[in-house]
Amino acid sequence: MSLPESNLQIGGDPRGLAACIALRAELGKLSHPARPDLDWPQVEQLSLALFKENGVELQSATAYALARTYLHGLAGLEEGLALIRAQLQTDWPRFWPPALPARLEILAWLFSHLQPRLRRIDGTQADLSSLKRIQGDLQALDAVLEREVALPLHPLQALQAQLERLVVRLERERDRLEAPAVPATPDVEISERQPDVPAAYQRLVYVVQAPAPSEPVAVAPRWARPVKVGGLLALAGLLVALHWYLG
Repeated sequence: MSLPESNLQIGGDPRGLAACIALRAELGKLSHPARPDLDWPQVEQLSLALFKENGVELQSATAYALARTYLHGLAGLEEGLALIRAQLQTDWPRFWPPALPARLEILAWLFSHLQPRLRRIDGTQADLSSLKRIQGDLQALDAVLEREVALPLHPLQALQAQLERLVVRLERERDRLEAPAVPATPDVEISERQPDVPAAYQRLVYVVQAPAPSEPVAVAPRWARPVKVGGLLALAGLLVALHWYLG
């Protein structure tokens, strides 16, 4: 299943839908003590099913981004972040969930789970363009949060720092390889690794950039672990927690 950009609509509360219930059950394996294998293709397909049935909302969009990253590395991460960035930039007032603490928890959940996956991606010079676009998407998300929240989201900052280290390392490798050869120096064996994009990768969701709107809204449920974003946000997160888990 794939979705062209013309079919992307803003979604509402998905929690009563069968695909959402199945998606939450599958993602629950991430925090299970026994660490059972997680079916990432199933997470991907359930997210797409929710996009088609209910529209795009933050909960299924983050699940989709994480699944695409696990399945397709940097190309999948770029695709998933582009989707989230586009929706938050253009539809912040209408995006579900409306409560600011719930949105921050969902985003923090995503950025926290992206970090271990990114550590397993070595990357090559061929990945630099994709990495720069990913950095741009994260900077755009950071700008949205700065505008709407004016408080740092620490998992986002940690992910940005992790990406920056990877980019710096790859740029240094590139510069070293492009430097003029010194006769007295022994030849360096160069790895011919391919970019971290499986041959089977095919983009499933396409988004277009649009001007960002203005005012935010607030008041709704919760996803994954709480994030400390100040006393006021923590209190609001506690107020919505029971509704989210019983929802």
